[in-house]
Amino acid sequence: MSNILYPALPVHITSWMFSSLKGLSIPGKSTINSGLVGQFIHNHINSNLNITTNTIVDLAQLGIEVKTKEYSGNTDWSIGSMTLQDILSKPYIQSSVYLKLQALLLVKTDDNFRVIKDIALVYLDCDEVQALVEETYEDLRRQLQERVTNYAINLMNQVKLGNINAILQPITFKPYEQFKGEYGKFEYMDGTSFQFRINQKQMKHLIATANTAQNSLIQFC
Repeated sequence: MSNILYPALPVHITSWMFSSLKGLSIPGKSTINSGLVGQFIHNHINSNLNITTNTIVDLAQLGIEVKTKEYSGNTDWSIGSMTLQDILSKPYIQSSVYLKLQALLLVKTDDNFRVIKDIALVYLDCDEVQALVEETYEDLRRQLQERVTNYAINLMNQVKLGNINAILQPITFKPYEQFKGEYGKFEYMDGTSFQFRINQKQMKHLIATANTAQNSLIQFC
C-alpha cells in the first residue's frame, strides 16, 4: 500500500537519498545532538531536491518525517510534541502524531553524532500499523484526561473547604513524567508540552507489521 497522504517516492529519489546520506559526515560545533543532525539532513535534502518544509512534517512535499538517533544508544525515537490541550481535544487522526507517522526516514549516526551510519525509509501508513498506534494514542488521551479530571475534582473539593486560592494552582506534572501505552508514550517536557516517543522494541514491531501488511522488507540499509 502506498502512503495515504503522499505518493510513494520515485525509486531514483530514494536511491539518491540513501547514497548521498549514508557515510555523510556531520559538520558543526564540538557538541551536537540528534536535533542538529536532523536539521542538517533537512537542509541537505531540501537544497538538493528544492523542496520546502512546514511546521508539522519535516519534508512535507515528500510526506516524510526525519528521525535521528545514535547508533548504539537505547534511546527512544522522538516523534513529536503536542500540548496538553491539543492531546485532549484532538483524536488521533486529527493529531500531528498521525501526520508524522505516515512515513519515516530513520537515521542512525555514530555515537558522537558525526557520521551517518544507517538509513531506513519506513512507510507506516497501512491500516494494520495505524490501528495499533491509534489505540495507543487514544489510551494515552484517556490517561491524561483522567489526570485532568482528578485535578478538577480535587480543585473543587479545595474550594468547598474554603481554600479559594486553590483555583490559582495549575495542574502540574513531574519532570519527564510518562504516560505509557503499548506502542508509545507521552512524556512531559515543560509548560503544557508532551513528547510522543516510541521505543526501539515498539518501532521494530511496527516496522515488522508494516512489512507483513505491505509484503515488503524494510530494514536499515
